[in-house]
Amino acid sequence: MSFTLAAPAPYFFVQAQSGTQYNADSNGVITGVAQNDLASLLDDGCVMPGFFARLIGADMNATTDQSFTLVNTKLPYRITKIAAIMGLPAVSLTTAVGGVYVAAAKAGTAVVANTQAFSALTAANLAVDLTIVSGQGAIVRAAGLVPILSLTTAQGAAATADLYLYADLLG
Repeated sequence: MSFTLAAPAPYFFVQAQSGTQYNADSNGVITGVAQNDLASLLDDGCVMPGFFARLIGADMNATTDQSFTLVNTKLPYRITKIAAIMGLPAVSLTTAVGGVYVAAAKAGTAVVANTQAFSALTAANLAVDLTIVSGQGAIVRAAGLVPILSLTTAQGAAATADLYLYADLLG
């Protein structure tokens, strides 16, 4: 699976931690980014179109709160999509279940219900879009509000996933 990112500038050059070099085109677009290089390029200022927050290496064997990292804390936002991909090394997520919340300890309104299964993630080249709770995609979130993943059922063995939250920025 490869990804397309928007670079901070046209012709932007970046070397990922893996050693792979990526170059943005004249429009500032980098294509063919490998999954294992995503975190490195995002740390260097590249973004996914519509990308707003990420949770890299989420522990799918823990039921404790895990906070997303926002790329913009100054603007309110409306969540449009949350995608999950299997972390590396790949472990099939057969039993992990949980939701995304707007407050710690599963408090506040769930954006993704606590019954969300990650069982579709059975191979490294698969992604799953989490189901946004009806009506939650229309709600504007306050600037700086950090979404939180909290599993209700752990995987039962060491496993990770990478989650990417997409949003419309408002304001």
